[in-house]
Amino acid sequence: MKKLFLLVVFLSVAAIASAQKQSTLTWEGKSYVVTEYPPPIPGHQQMVMISGSAGNAMLYVLNGKIQVYVNPPGGGPYKTQIDQIWAAYLGGKGKNVAGADAETSSASGLTVDGVVSMLSAGLSSDLVVAKIQQNGKTFDLSTDDMVRLKKAGASDAVIKAMMSSAPSMPAPLSGRRETLADAGPVTVAPNAVADSPDMGKLKKESFLDTIKHGVTNAAQGKSVIDRLSMRNILPQWDPNGKISQQYPHIAITVISAPSGWMDDYRAVIRKANSSKMYQPCFQLKATVWIDPTRSKTTDEFPWCVNSDLFLNQLQPTYGFSLNETKSEYKQTTGINRTDGPEPPDKLLPYDRATQDMEAKTNPQGASKDLNMDSTSLFAIMFANVRKDLGETLSSDGDFRVWITTIQKAAGPSLF
Repeated sequence: MKKLFLLVVFLSVAAIASAQKQSTLTWEGKSYVVTEYPPPIPGHQQMVMISGSAGNAMLYVLNGKIQVYVNPPGGGPYKTQIDQIWAAYLGGKGKNVAGADAETSSASGLTVDGVVSMLSAGLSSDLVVAKIQQNGKTFDLSTDDMVRLKKAGASDAVIKAMMSSAPSMPAPLSGRRETLADAGPVTVAPNAVADSPDMGKLKKESFLDTIKHGVTNAAQGKSVIDRLSMRNILPQWDPNGKISQQYPHIAITVISAPSGWMDDYRAVIRKANSSKMYQPCFQLKATVWIDPTRSKTTDEFPWCVNSDLFLNQLQPTYGFSLNETKSEYKQTTGINRTDGPEPPDKLLPYDRATQDMEAKTNPQGASKDLNMDSTSLFAIMFANVRKDLGETLSSDGDFRVWITTIQKAAGPSLF
């Protein structure tokens, strides 16, 4: 298995060691130990550790469903792997989350109650079907079994997969990616913001208007996204829905990044406040996909520290919003970065060209994965833009806004 995760956690578990439960499972040829610690109060969240040869992951779980990814924070880039290992563990327990004995089983050990456990944990139909197909045996389902599965949220695809030994849909790890044609017709609700004729057009202002609006916008928390008539263009995100059915999608191109774009944003703000000559701005443009077939390209627009940065509006969880989305598999373009309508598998570029640009413009000559960064000026810019477009910036897997490429970046600041 790929390198999973690194974690250093110090726990005081001596008092509950005698009550902890350990189980061993094999996933993709690797052995893992799952340790369940009893909740401090019955009915509350319990701590779970998944240990493998590459390290450990720590989770908080309630009724079989992962509530919090303690470490790596938010699951990091390994969230999908953690979910799959947890699903394999639940599927092989032979008991549902309430602890009732399994009643109906297949020859290789997966049970109806194991499937119910996975569904109760909120796992997607794709993952559940993949586990059933990995099981490789058919279930002789009774009417009561089917009713119980349906009440637990099983889709028809899940039930059909249990009743047939032939795969009913592609497994998530097969490497095949869903296209818009695979998703079928997409119905997109009318969007007054996206359909507005002013959306994406940046009105030119006189010098005096710029000063006047700058003062007003600073007081009201407005940014260049408001001037583009794109504030809250994104409807509320449904973490259980498909990306391919939730529009708009917005692909942003960074035409130019200012000096200090890789620096800690606090240092950049101090420089900007102390020097009227240093007001760093990113130059951006965006392609807005209103639905799978209609798109608009915005005017080029600046995002500047002195007029568009509102730290008080960012939630502390914004750093987790770059984590892998729960529903991204088969709904992305993979490593290929395009202007849409589908997003890539990482919100921010980390190709060779980007790494070389980072090394040339970073005073330390370093390159880092922007998807793992939350403190640079670039990270703060992207978080502010996504927040103004209507994202909640949490670990809910909203991948509707991404950066296609960074075309040019200035060197280290001279101030």
